[in-house]
Amino acid sequence: MQPSASELEQSTIRKLDRRIIFIPFILAVVSFIDRVNISYAALQMNSELGLSTTAFAFGAGVLFFGYCIFEVPSNLIMEKVGARRWLARIAITWGIITMAMAFVSGPWSFYALRFLLGAAEAGLFPGVYLYLTYWYPDAHRGKANALFLACIPIAVIASAPLSAWLVSFDKTLMNLSGWQLLFLVEGLPAILLGFVVLACLPDRPEKVSWLTVAEKTWLRDTLDREVRAAGNGSHSFSYAFKSPIVWGYILAYFCYACGSYGLTLFLPQILAQLKFSTVQTGFVGALPYIAGLIAMLINGKHSDATGERRWHFAVPMIIAGIALWLAGMTIAQPYTALAFLTIAGGGIYASLAAFWARPMAFLIGTAAAGGIALINSLGNIGGFVGPYMIGYLKVTTGDYTAGLTMLAGLLVLGAVVWVLLRDRPAGQAGR
Repeated sequence: MQPSASELEQSTIRKLDRRIIFIPFILAVVSFIDRVNISYAALQMNSELGLSTTAFAFGAGVLFFGYCIFEVPSNLIMEKVGARRWLARIAITWGIITMAMAFVSGPWSFYALRFLLGAAEAGLFPGVYLYLTYWYPDAHRGKANALFLACIPIAVIASAPLSAWLVSFDKTLMNLSGWQLLFLVEGLPAILLGFVVLACLPDRPEKVSWLTVAEKTWLRDTLDREVRAAGNGSHSFSYAFKSPIVWGYILAYFCYACGSYGLTLFLPQILAQLKFSTVQTGFVGALPYIAGLIAMLINGKHSDATGERRWHFAVPMIIAGIALWLAGMTIAQPYTALAFLTIAGGGIYASLAAFWARPMAFLIGTAAAGGIALINSLGNIGGFVGPYMIGYLKVTTGDYTAGLTMLAGLLVLGAVVWVLLRDRPAGQAGR
């Protein structure tokens, strides 16, 4: 007896969840650790290198200019050479640059290596988003995105106590400062993972043996049907570049990135102002990301179950914005501010699960490869603007109240833009 379409769908998706998500997930965990570990290195590195708050903020954010310049070409190359080889190249190069961060000697070497780190990492996240479209039908991408993007809060949950612990080993190993040891230890796994990706990551469903013929047929037919339903006009990169909808996605993601990276890259220093010790910061600094992980998985699953993407992004963004504003207003009350920062982390990461399912349903073919990278690269300029503005406002005002209020306003603006976008007729995926 032949399995029904529903049984084929369930068995295929279960296999994809077990076998496709894991390697990109681990890769992205290490990537995000290496992207934001300067937030803990700064507790010691800034004073040793003479970096001001504004200089640190500039260096933290300049990574995203490297991202912006190289992300679209990176994704277009990946579509041609395959995910396995290209993602392995990305991992090995960013690991080498992260380890080189241990030897920065001042502001300019700090800026240069952060820019090169962004250039090396360019293409990883949009490359994985594109890779998932080769495997997951639209109805399952919200959950797939949530499983993959759980890497972000998990990376910070894992790295916060680890990074704080490594920084504490000051001048105890080969006379290295704690922040130097941090970069050396946390950069090495990326290089090793690059070779794992090269050996183990499958490029396309047709090339794997663990899907049955019937499962491959169901998956190919479903994905082909979605491509046809999307229409021919959305295949080309020029379509993505000229589409006002895509630029709406970019603006919404820019606002998200301002809030997300502004909070992530300055959270240890905010907690230090709240009088938490370095070791305490390593643990309480994980709370917003524990909340984010739980909220992301719940929101992504519910978004898939209902097929609704618009409010599953907008509502968490608004909640996060309100919570950041309240954290700024209660900055003199450590535990109250920490509670609001935790709620903000939950809202920020809950929204991300629903975000990428929408452009993935709107763009296909070369438009997906270039368009997803365009959204990620230009939107991630917010990863420069958010941290830089919070650092500038800290220097100007003396605390983080104004900076948190600014991030709050941008999160709400992103939610409004997202709600106003009309990229699908009512009743279709991505609504």
